[in-house]
Amino acid sequence: MNSGRFWLLAASLAGVAFVVSPGCGGSTGSPCTSCPPIEGTYALEFAPGPVPQDCANIGVQLPQGPLEIERTGPQLTASLNGVELTGTLYASYDFSLLSSPTQRDGGVDTFTLNGRYIPVLRDGGTPQINGTFLGNYTRTPPQGTQRCTLNRSYTATPE
Repeated sequence: MNSGRFWLLAASLAGVAFVVSPGCGGSTGSPCTSCPPIEGTYALEFAPGPVPQDCANIGVQLPQGPLEIERTGPQLTASLNGVELTGTLYASYDFSLLSSPTQRDGGVDTFTLNGRYIPVLRDGGTPQINGTFLGNYTRTPPQGTQRCTLNRSYTATPE
């Protein structure tokens, strides 16, 4: 009749293994140590579609670019339409860039760009970046504060 103690021991060990084991998946992983040459100036092409009406009502459009990226090790700095972003390039070639709230056009803009750098895969090819753009905008016209969010996938290629 030791089976009760066995299951108690097995359950305890399983709990310890769950607590100390590294997590699988995750959205980012580890910063790159052998980083790809992502730095440069990129032309942006957004997926087609209308700007949400609440954004159009306050004069917000998709950024025109270019997207300018600089890299020091895994740390990225970028500029898009005069908005400065900082972020990290990961070993998976994924990256994330986030701006601080930036005063613009009578309001505040905050940009987030997530993406993946895709290096040249064969001779004569062009590297590119694929990802998603998220812009949060606040405007304070005479009628009061208005907000909108603009989310769109994009492709970026070197200029």
